[in-house]
Amino acid sequence: MASLERSLGEACDRLDALYRVRQRSRRVLKPGTRWEEDCGNVIGRVAALVARGEAAEREQVFDLFAERRVLQVMAALGREGPVSVKQRVLRACALLAQNIRRQQALYLLLSSPAIDAILRDAPAFLDDDETRCVFVALLKTLSVRLDATTVQFFVSDDRAFPLHDAAVGALEKIGEEPFGTPERAGCLATLLHC
Repeated sequence: MASLERSLGEACDRLDALYRVRQRSRRVLKPGTRWEEDCGNVIGRVAALVARGEAAEREQVFDLFAERRVLQVMAALGREGPVSVKQRVLRACALLAQNIRRQQALYLLLSSPAIDAILRDAPAFLDDDETRCVFVALLKTLSVRLDATTVQFFVSDDRAFPLHDAAVGALEKIGEEPFGTPERAGCLATLLHC
């Protein structure tokens, strides 16, 4: 196994361990804990390694990422974790969506139940201003990847369109802020792509 795959495997193992710690500890973690710092760092590392693998056209890197179901773990941590972890998960998803080049890998990423879960859990990412900005950036990134083929990954069985609904929810949360804010522009850009 090449060093990039080995590094990703080690990062995936560490993320799994951090997730298990979180599962065992049902209490609310205080901001600034070692767990929070480690979790954010490992999530960022995993996303960077996958992006590097894509840039080097090493299919096995994304395949390992998908096989280990890392995106589902990241999404769960994003829903349950502290604000800094939520933001790191959203940034990692945006980095992946921007950097995946192979069509099959992109389809696997966009069709992932984890992406759907993040979009459907939009209210969890809209409470504080910074997390909302990062969430809107993810929405915009995902919307740029929409085309006649990928749109099917954003329409659910119940005919809902979670990407659209999340952008509308973010706009509603932004409220009467000045029209020219980057958040509002990102939401509007997302809606235009939808």
